[in-house]
Amino acid sequence: MRNVQKKLFDESVKMFHEMGRDIDDVHKKTESFFKQTHDFFPKFVESAKKENYPYLEKFSENFFDILKNIKPIVETNKNLSEDDLTILKFFMADSLRVLERYCEELKKGFEDRDQLISNKNEPLKFLENWIKEKNRDPSENEEPAAAPKGKRKSLYFTFVRKTRKFAIALDQLVEVVNSKKVIALPIEQKKFAGLISLRGEIIPIINSPYDDYNVNNEKNDQTSIIIMNIEENMVGLIADATEEVIELENAEILELETLSRDNEKNYTFFKMKEEELHFLDIEKSIAA
Repeated sequence: MRNVQKKLFDESVKMFHEMGRDIDDVHKKTESFFKQTHDFFPKFVESAKKENYPYLEKFSENFFDILKNIKPIVETNKNLSEDDLTILKFFMADSLRVLERYCEELKKGFEDRDQLISNKNEPLKFLENWIKEKNRDPSENEEPAAAPKGKRKSLYFTFVRKTRKFAIALDQLVEVVNSKKVIALPIEQKKFAGLISLRGEIIPIINSPYDDYNVNNEKNDQTSIIIMNIEENMVGLIADATEEVIELENAEILELETLSRDNEKNYTFFKMKEEELHFLDIEKSIAA
Protein backbone atom coordinates (compact mmCIF):
# COMPACT_ATOMS: atom_id res chain seq x y z
CA MET A 1 0.00 0.00 0.00
CA ARG A 2 1.32 3.40 -0.98
CA ASN A 3 1.96 5.99 1.74
CA VAL A 4 -0.66 8.34 0.29
CA GLN A 5 -3.33 5.64 0.71
CA LYS A 6 -2.28 4.82 4.28
CA LYS A 7 -2.36 8.52 5.15
CA LEU A 8 -5.83 8.84 3.62
CA PHE A 9 -7.19 6.00 5.74
CA ASP A 10 -5.45 7.00 8.97
CA GLU A 11 -6.62 10.62 8.77
CA SER A 12 -10.13 9.62 7.69
CA VAL A 13 -10.65 7.11 10.51
CA LYS A 14 -9.65 9.79 13.01
CA MET A 15 -12.06 12.30 11.43
CA PHE A 16 -14.99 9.84 11.31
CA HIS A 17 -14.42 9.04 14.97
CA GLU A 18 -14.43 12.76 15.90
CA MET A 19 -17.64 13.32 13.92
CA GLY A 20 -19.23 10.37 15.70
CA ARG A 21 -18.49 11.93 19.07
CA ASP A 22 -19.96 15.27 17.97
CA ILE A 23 -23.27 13.70 16.93
CA ASP A 24 -24.55 13.79 20.52
CA ASP A 25 -24.54 17.60 20.27
CA VAL A 26 -25.84 17.82 16.70
CA HIS A 27 -29.04 19.56 17.76
CA LYS A 28 -27.17 22.13 19.85
CA LYS A 29 -24.16 22.63 17.56
CA THR A 30 -25.83 22.18 14.19
CA GLU A 31 -23.79 24.78 12.31
CA SER A 32 -20.35 23.57 13.45
CA PHE A 33 -21.17 19.88 12.91
CA PHE A 34 -22.43 20.33 9.36
CA LYS A 35 -19.62 22.75 8.51
CA GLN A 36 -17.18 20.02 9.52
CA THR A 37 -18.88 17.46 7.27
CA HIS A 38 -19.16 20.00 4.42
CA ASP A 39 -15.44 20.76 4.61
CA PHE A 40 -14.36 17.13 4.85
CA PHE A 41 -16.54 14.94 2.63
CA PRO A 42 -16.01 16.51 -0.82
CA LYS A 43 -12.24 16.12 -0.38
CA PHE A 44 -12.64 12.57 0.91
CA VAL A 45 -14.89 11.56 -2.00
CA GLU A 46 -12.42 13.06 -4.46
CA SER A 47 -9.53 11.19 -2.82
CA ALA A 48 -11.44 7.89 -2.94
CA LYS A 49 -12.10 8.49 -6.62
CA LYS A 50 -8.48 9.39 -7.32
CA GLU A 51 -7.19 6.28 -5.51
CA ASN A 52 -9.70 4.10 -7.40
CA TYR A 53 -11.97 2.99 -4.56
CA PRO A 54 -15.33 3.15 -6.41
CA TYR A 55 -17.54 1.58 -3.73
CA LEU A 56 -16.03 3.67 -0.95
CA GLU A 57 -16.53 6.71 -3.17
CA LYS A 58 -20.18 5.81 -3.82
CA PHE A 59 -21.03 5.16 -0.16
CA SER A 60 -19.30 8.35 1.00
CA GLU A 61 -21.00 10.45 -1.67
CA ASN A 62 -24.42 9.02 -0.80
CA PHE A 63 -23.88 9.67 2.91
CA PHE A 64 -22.77 13.24 2.21
CA ASP A 65 -25.90 13.85 0.11
CA ILE A 66 -28.00 12.57 2.99
CA LEU A 67 -26.21 14.86 5.46
CA LYS A 68 -26.95 17.83 3.20
CA ASN A 69 -30.65 16.92 3.30
CA ILE A 70 -30.66 16.42 7.07
CA LYS A 71 -29.07 19.82 7.77
CA PRO A 72 -32.09 22.04 6.92
CA ILE A 73 -34.45 19.74 8.82
CA VAL A 74 -32.39 20.01 12.01
CA GLU A 75 -31.85 23.76 11.52
CA THR A 76 -35.49 24.67 10.90
CA ASN A 77 -37.28 22.15 13.10
CA LYS A 78 -36.24 23.01 16.62
CA ASN A 79 -39.07 20.91 18.06
CA LEU A 80 -37.74 17.54 16.97
CA SER A 81 -38.83 14.95 19.50
CA GLU A 82 -36.36 12.95 21.55
CA ASP A 83 -37.34 9.85 19.58
CA ASP A 84 -36.60 11.67 16.30
CA LEU A 85 -33.20 12.75 17.55
CA THR A 86 -32.39 9.31 18.97
CA ILE A 87 -33.08 7.64 15.62
CA LEU A 88 -31.23 10.34 13.68
CA LYS A 89 -28.12 10.29 15.87
CA PHE A 90 -27.92 6.51 16.00
CA PHE A 91 -28.04 5.96 12.24
CA MET A 92 -25.72 8.89 11.49
CA ALA A 93 -23.24 7.41 13.96
CA ASP A 94 -23.78 3.95 12.45
CA SER A 95 -22.94 5.32 8.98
CA LEU A 96 -19.74 6.86 10.33
CA ARG A 97 -18.83 3.54 11.96
CA VAL A 98 -19.30 1.88 8.56
CA LEU A 99 -16.85 4.36 7.06
CA GLU A 100 -14.36 3.77 9.88
CA ARG A 101 -14.52 0.03 9.34
CA TYR A 102 -14.39 0.44 5.55
CA CYS A 103 -11.13 2.39 5.80
CA GLU A 104 -9.65 -0.11 8.26
CA GLU A 105 -10.43 -3.01 5.92
CA LEU A 106 -8.99 -1.25 2.86
CA LYS A 107 -5.90 -0.33 4.88
CA LYS A 108 -5.37 -4.06 5.49
CA GLY A 109 -5.24 -4.55 1.74
CA PHE A 110 -8.71 -5.94 1.10
CA GLU A 111 -10.23 -5.28 -2.31
CA ASP A 112 -12.81 -2.49 -2.56
CA ARG A 113 -15.92 -4.47 -3.49
CA ASP A 114 -19.62 -4.03 -2.92
CA GLN A 115 -19.84 -6.69 -0.18
CA LEU A 116 -16.70 -5.71 1.70
CA ILE A 117 -18.84 -4.36 4.55
CA SER A 118 -22.01 -6.37 5.08
CA ASN A 119 -25.25 -4.37 5.30
CA LYS A 120 -23.34 -1.13 4.84
CA ASN A 121 -26.27 0.56 3.10
CA GLU A 122 -28.81 -0.21 5.83
CA PRO A 123 -28.18 2.94 7.92
CA LEU A 124 -28.40 5.06 4.76
CA LYS A 125 -31.83 3.59 3.97
CA PHE A 126 -33.06 4.45 7.46
CA LEU A 127 -31.79 8.02 7.13
CA GLU A 128 -33.40 8.41 3.71
CA ASN A 129 -36.75 7.29 5.14
CA TRP A 130 -36.31 9.66 8.09
CA ILE A 131 -35.75 12.57 5.68
CA LYS A 132 -38.83 11.63 3.61
CA GLU A 133 -40.96 11.49 6.73
CA LYS A 134 -39.78 14.89 7.98
CA ASN A 135 -40.22 16.53 4.54
CA ARG A 136 -43.71 15.15 3.98
CA ASP A 137 -46.36 17.81 3.45
CA PRO A 138 -48.58 17.84 6.56
CA SER A 139 -51.61 18.10 4.28
CA GLU A 140 -50.76 14.65 2.91
CA ASN A 141 -51.20 13.06 6.30
CA GLU A 142 -54.60 12.02 7.51
CA GLU A 143 -55.45 13.23 10.96
CA PRO A 144 -54.56 10.26 13.13
CA ALA A 145 -57.31 8.86 15.26
CA ALA A 146 -56.87 9.46 18.95
CA ALA A 147 -55.08 6.51 20.48
CA PRO A 148 -57.27 4.55 22.90
CA LYS A 149 -56.37 5.19 26.48
CA GLY A 150 -53.57 2.92 27.65
CA LYS A 151 -52.20 2.16 24.16
CA ARG A 152 -48.81 3.77 24.50
CA LYS A 153 -46.28 3.24 21.70
CA SER A 154 -42.60 2.47 22.19
CA LEU A 155 -39.60 2.23 19.86
CA TYR A 156 -37.49 -0.92 19.60
CA PHE A 157 -34.26 -1.86 17.79
CA THR A 158 -34.29 -5.33 16.24
CA PHE A 159 -31.46 -7.75 15.54
CA VAL A 160 -30.94 -11.43 14.66
CA ARG A 161 -29.06 -14.01 16.68
CA LYS A 162 -28.84 -17.57 15.34
CA THR A 163 -32.33 -18.33 14.01
CA ARG A 164 -34.23 -15.92 16.27
CA LYS A 165 -35.13 -12.25 15.99
CA PHE A 166 -34.77 -10.07 19.10
CA ALA A 167 -35.70 -6.54 20.11
CA ILE A 168 -34.43 -4.14 22.74
CA ALA A 169 -35.86 -0.79 23.79
CA LEU A 170 -34.33 1.92 21.61
CA ASP A 171 -33.64 4.15 24.60
CA GLN A 172 -31.32 1.43 25.95
CA LEU A 173 -29.23 1.32 22.77
CA VAL A 174 -25.88 3.11 22.76
CA GLU A 175 -24.15 1.83 19.62
CA VAL A 176 -23.39 -1.20 17.45
CA VAL A 177 -19.76 -2.32 17.29
CA ASN A 178 -18.68 -4.48 14.37
CA SER A 179 -16.16 -7.36 14.45
CA LYS A 180 -15.05 -6.91 18.04
CA LYS A 181 -13.12 -9.71 19.72
CA VAL A 182 -14.88 -11.18 22.75
CA ILE A 183 -12.43 -12.13 25.49
CA ALA A 184 -13.46 -15.48 27.00
CA LEU A 185 -13.75 -15.68 30.77
CA PRO A 186 -11.41 -18.09 32.61
CA ILE A 187 -14.33 -19.78 34.38
CA GLU A 188 -17.85 -20.63 33.23
CA GLN A 189 -20.42 -17.93 33.96
CA LYS A 190 -24.21 -18.16 33.79
CA LYS A 191 -24.78 -14.52 32.94
CA PHE A 192 -21.79 -13.43 30.89
CA ALA A 193 -20.21 -14.74 27.71
CA GLY A 194 -17.04 -12.67 28.06
CA LEU A 195 -15.70 -9.13 27.90
CA ILE A 196 -14.74 -6.57 25.28
CA SER A 197 -12.52 -3.53 25.53
CA LEU A 198 -14.11 -0.48 23.91
CA ARG A 199 -12.20 2.81 23.92
CA GLY A 200 -10.51 1.83 27.17
CA GLU A 201 -13.69 0.68 28.92
CA ILE A 202 -14.25 -2.99 29.81
CA ILE A 203 -17.81 -4.06 28.91
CA PRO A 204 -19.36 -7.41 29.91
CA ILE A 205 -21.16 -9.38 27.17
CA ILE A 206 -24.38 -11.04 28.32
CA ASN A 207 -24.92 -14.69 27.46
CA SER A 208 -27.72 -15.22 24.98
CA PRO A 209 -30.18 -17.75 26.44
CA TYR A 210 -29.81 -19.82 23.28
CA ASP A 211 -26.00 -19.79 23.26
CA ASP A 212 -23.61 -21.96 25.18
CA TYR A 213 -21.90 -20.40 28.16
CA ASN A 214 -18.80 -18.34 27.52
CA VAL A 215 -18.78 -17.56 23.80
CA ASN A 216 -15.17 -18.26 22.89
CA ASN A 217 -13.87 -15.41 20.75
CA GLU A 218 -16.75 -15.76 18.31
CA LYS A 219 -16.21 -13.50 15.34
CA ASN A 220 -17.11 -13.35 11.68
CA ASP A 221 -18.02 -10.75 9.09
CA GLN A 222 -21.64 -10.77 10.22
CA THR A 223 -21.11 -10.55 13.97
CA SER A 224 -21.80 -7.31 15.83
CA ILE A 225 -21.93 -6.32 19.48
CA ILE A 226 -25.03 -4.43 20.62
CA ILE A 227 -23.92 -1.99 23.33
CA MET A 228 -26.61 -0.94 25.83
CA ASN A 229 -26.87 1.37 28.82
CA ILE A 230 -28.76 -0.41 31.60
CA GLU A 231 -29.21 1.74 34.68
CA GLU A 232 -25.90 3.57 33.99
CA ASN A 233 -24.07 0.27 33.34
CA MET A 234 -22.71 -0.61 29.89
CA VAL A 235 -23.39 -4.18 28.74
CA GLY A 236 -23.35 -5.94 25.37
CA LEU A 237 -25.14 -8.66 23.39
CA ILE A 238 -23.82 -10.58 20.38
CA ALA A 239 -25.84 -10.20 17.15
CA ASP A 240 -25.41 -11.90 13.79
CA ALA A 241 -27.20 -9.07 11.95
CA THR A 242 -28.92 -5.80 12.84
CA GLU A 243 -32.25 -4.95 11.25
CA GLU A 244 -34.49 -1.94 11.93
CA VAL A 245 -36.25 0.39 14.33
CA ILE A 246 -39.92 -0.46 14.88
CA GLU A 247 -42.76 1.20 16.78
CA LEU A 248 -45.18 -0.96 18.75
CA GLU A 249 -48.07 -0.48 21.11
CA ASN A 250 -47.73 -2.25 24.43
CA ALA A 251 -50.90 -4.18 23.59
CA GLU A 252 -49.15 -5.74 20.57
CA ILE A 253 -46.69 -7.59 22.81
CA LEU A 254 -47.65 -10.78 24.59
CA GLU A 255 -45.68 -12.62 27.27
CA LEU A 256 -44.25 -15.78 25.76
CA GLU A 257 -42.09 -17.66 28.22
CA THR A 258 -39.57 -17.49 31.00
CA LEU A 259 -36.38 -19.38 30.21
CA SER A 260 -34.64 -20.76 33.27
CA ARG A 261 -31.17 -22.06 33.89
CA ASP A 262 -30.35 -24.08 37.00
CA ASN A 263 -33.72 -23.13 38.47
CA GLU A 264 -32.96 -19.43 38.09
CA LYS A 265 -35.22 -17.26 35.95
CA ASN A 266 -32.55 -15.44 33.98
CA TYR A 267 -34.49 -14.50 30.85
CA THR A 268 -38.03 -13.32 30.23
CA PHE A 269 -39.33 -13.23 26.66
CA PHE A 270 -42.27 -11.66 24.96
CA LYS A 271 -43.54 -11.75 21.40
CA MET A 272 -45.67 -9.80 18.96
CA LYS A 273 -49.07 -11.19 18.06
CA GLU A 274 -48.08 -11.90 14.46
CA GLU A 275 -44.34 -12.56 14.69
CA GLU A 276 -41.88 -14.41 16.87
CA LEU A 277 -39.98 -11.30 17.93
CA HIS A 278 -38.42 -11.83 21.34
CA PHE A 279 -37.95 -9.03 23.88
CA LEU A 280 -35.21 -9.69 26.39
CA ASP A 281 -35.76 -8.14 29.79
CA ILE A 282 -32.16 -7.00 30.23
CA GLU A 283 -32.59 -5.58 33.75
CA LYS A 284 -34.07 -8.84 35.02
CA SER A 285 -31.43 -11.00 33.36
CA ILE A 286 -28.63 -8.99 34.96
CA ALA A 287 -30.28 -8.87 38.38
CA ALA A 288 -31.08 -12.60 38.43
